Amino acid sequence: MIVALLAEIAEIDDINFLASQQFKAKSKELATLSAHQLVCGDQKAFSLTGADRGYKIGFAVVETTDDEVIMVRKSELLPELRIVKAERK
Repeated sequence: MIVALLAEIAEIDDINFLASQQFKAKSKELATLSAHQLVCGDQKAFSLTGADRGYKIGFAVVETTDDEVIMVRKSELLPELRIVKAERK
């Protein structure tokens, strides 16, 4: 209901089109980031203790509605993941 009201105030005819354009603009911004920035941008690190030793794991997230922006860069992202892993040992 609020979205409909705001769309009316802003004189937006097609709110879905506007939303899709905003999502595309955000996804294009990801293309300007370096591989290191993408890999480390939203990364969480965790330490786990097992019976025989400790473990470190990390999760990195890139939020996008256009996965092609990221997938075309996998040849540079995968090596960067390995580099960051080695740096954090």
